[in-house]
Amino acid sequence: MMKKIGIVFVVFMFLLCGCRNKSLSDEEIFELIRENNTSEKLKETYQSVYVKDKRNQEVYSVYDSQDRRIYSFFDDRDQVKSVRIEERDFAYCLNEDSSFSQLINMKEEADIWEKISSLIAKMEFQSMEKTDAFYILKARVAKEDLDGYLDDVSDISSIDLDLLVDKNSFTVTSFQNETLNYTNKEKVELPELEIIYNAKDVENESEKILIDHMKKISEYRTCTIITDRKDSETSTITYNVASGDHSGVLLPEDLHINTKKSQIDNETNDNDVTYYVTDSEDDMEEKEHEGQMSADGVYDDDASGFVSLSEYIPDAILEIRYYSTYNFIGERISGYEEPMALLSKEAAKALKQVSDELVKKGYRLKIYDAYRPQSAVDHFVRWSYDIKDSRMKKYFYPELDKAVLFKEGYIAEKSSHTRGSTVDLTIFDMEAGKELDMGSTFDLFAEISHSDYSEISDEQKANRALLRTTMEAHGFAPYAEEWWHFTLKDEPYPNTYFTFPVNSDSIR
Repeated sequence: MMKKIGIVFVVFMFLLCGCRNKSLSDEEIFELIRENNTSEKLKETYQSVYVKDKRNQEVYSVYDSQDRRIYSFFDDRDQVKSVRIEERDFAYCLNEDSSFSQLINMKEEADIWEKISSLIAKMEFQSMEKTDAFYILKARVAKEDLDGYLDDVSDISSIDLDLLVDKNSFTVTSFQNETLNYTNKEKVELPELEIIYNAKDVENESEKILIDHMKKISEYRTCTIITDRKDSETSTITYNVASGDHSGVLLPEDLHINTKKSQIDNETNDNDVTYYVTDSEDDMEEKEHEGQMSADGVYDDDASGFVSLSEYIPDAILEIRYYSTYNFIGERISGYEEPMALLSKEAAKALKQVSDELVKKGYRLKIYDAYRPQSAVDHFVRWSYDIKDSRMKKYFYPELDKAVLFKEGYIAEKSSHTRGSTVDLTIFDMEAGKELDMGSTFDLFAEISHSDYSEISDEQKANRALLRTTMEAHGFAPYAEEWWHFTLKDEPYPNTYFTFPVNSDSIR
């Protein structure tokens, strides 16, 4: 009897607690949000924060290979006023006088958490939407409580904000404004006020990004955008970009870059960059080709159908072996002029799907090689004739005579890589901080590198299977002799062996 009473009591308490959890009123939830967003608790949860205020409309957004975003702001005469650089966990401003300053970061603003917690405490909560993981709240804050967040905004009484709140901790993870109230009793849209927190587990990486970038900002290079529309006068915008940034231009749909003109100008000064932008197809000059037309109807020196993987798939880790001396020859290979990976747009799109799938599982792709110019393959062939050069034998082909590498299929006079849709890669485990164990290293010319080699551990087999099945699911075909080698089945250039070098100029 006592046992039954005990069971009934436990069930009753469980139901009571469950009902209590589900029956929290909006006011109780609001109170929990305030309690969990004190200065001390925010410091425990987050490491850094910055505020973005995008009241000015940017005309062009420039980006670089490190996934930095560079926003340029202009005056009425199309002259640059300032440039803001956003870099993962930090935001900086490059001012009109070329001074360089950080916007907001916890290390610089010691009382930032106090400001945010005070702001949340003073908010008037309006309404709430519930999702599985978050509460999405509408809140209103008085203009005087936004000092330090919005400057030079007058004739308003309050601002409506959207808050994203974690249900598990009741911590505000981010918030941005919806409207600016009231000017003459009418709501006015404000483009964006956003406050972003950054978790502790990325702080070390953030610190390194900050230090590395600060080392570069003492020198700048010039970026010039010359815009020539059919129905308006030509305008020129010139501004500075920190040295080391590889600039590109994100344009509105009605504009495009005149590639031929831009390349000519860039060749006159390797440090500065100039883009010629137009809305007229008639202004586009045909590129002069020195290469041969292939059966696919393209020139073998035409890289217009290729993209840089570091920009297309920023999650990918690059270790371009043929740009270094750590490869089976022992020297940098001809045609690899920059440590970058190029791939046809079709193959890059498919590989992006592979990357997105693996990232969700805690992995990243690590790229060893992608497009390989014919000059590199010719380098391999020349090396094979020099029987005396076996300096890297013990690392890459310890059990084979150099003379049989062609016969065994490890080297060929024509490579699928040169067609632009083949990639050599592996899987990097983010939690472990290293590549998955595949049973052999990249470019090891040995039977153990064959895709179906059976005398490896179950874990190694499973890792190879994960790579192979994920690649096959997105249209890539494996290569029997090398577990790391995959080619897009529907490759766009099956009959073209390209000759352009691996560098950023090729794809401009």
